Amino acid sequence: MPTEDWVLGDDVWTDKSVIHLVTPGAAHAAWAMWNRKEKFLGWYVNLQEPLRRSPVGFDYMDQMLDLVVAPDLSSWRWKDEEELDDEVRFGLISREQADGVRREGDRVMEKIRAKASPFGDGWENWRPDPTWPVAGFPEGWDRASESSLRRSRMRSPPPGG
Repeated sequence: MPTEDWVLGDDVWTDKSVIHLVTPGAAHAAWAMWNRKEKFLGWYVNLQEPLRRSPVGFDYMDQMLDLVVAPDLSSWRWKDEEELDDEVRFGLISREQADGVRREGDRVMEKIRAKASPFGDGWENWRPDPTWPVAGFPEGWDRASESSLRRSRMRSPPPGG
């Protein structure tokens, strides 16, 4: 597990386009992904703490475990199970917290099976308006506040976990 401080950096994704769909209070985000030729690649479910407002936008803490879902929702797989187990082994989170993360993933899988929102809403056909400008970053985006850093070090289970 990395022990050095995190450094934020500006980067551009060049191999795919992604829209992050997040419900306020939810302990996950559903990412719809396309390749550069606008072919829908499928869904990625990032299990994470609910979004928190920050002075420059939103913060969250990744919960390590994720789901990779086929474009037609017919199959899925867990991703990074070993990393979640490592967090427990190294004492970064408790077994109960890790179990809560997995339960959140199970709840999302029920939504996928039911084709509930956002998975059954037609996002695979969505495209951004080509006249929209590329968004910039607000001043100070690259400097995490001390309170934000403290919160990110105090891992908590997702709601209902």
